[in-house]
Amino acid sequence: MKYEEPVTEKHLMLSSKAWSAFRENSPELWSQLLNENISELPFLEGAVIRMLEEYPNCNNGLSRTAQQALEIISKNEKLAGKAFGVNQELEERIFLGDSSFWEILQEFLDSSPALLKLPEGKKLTLPTAKDQELTITPAGLDVLSGKRNWLEITNLDRWIGGVHLEPANVWCWNSDSGSIMKKA
Repeated sequence: MKYEEPVTEKHLMLSSKAWSAFRENSPELWSQLLNENISELPFLEGAVIRMLEEYPNCNNGLSRTAQQALEIISKNEKLAGKAFGVNQELEERIFLGDSSFWEILQEFLDSSPALLKLPEGKKLTLPTAKDQELTITPAGLDVLSGKRNWLEITNLDRWIGGVHLEPANVWCWNSDSGSIMKKA
């Protein structure tokens, strides 16, 4: 695969179409890019799929990053900085920065019931300290296993591109079928 080539009108048109789809208030056009010939931009397919994986999973309500974070911590990686490093190793390409990862961890700490906990009196900071050991809670294990749904615990309010995910507008990623659907 050749990585360097002159930018053509085809590149510009496809990138404009993709950017427009990403900014829509529904992920449908973004997802539909996967049904088109987008080979002119060889990394676009992976980017589309990876962003769709950040929507709540239909089974447990966790995004791919949130799922990975809980799995890593449940396997005894207690330090947030190291958990972030392991998470980066699970990505095909660099996906997000540490502050975005910390936001997910903080949501898990603040939820009721909490999915993660820190030692008494400790707060999650960036950079993290060695005494900020994260532990997955029974509720976290229930969400991770699919016995509970994260969307029933959290107050969903986040943006992915132009899509505002909130209780009245929940889109879920079905990893089994590779499709996005609006949750009723």
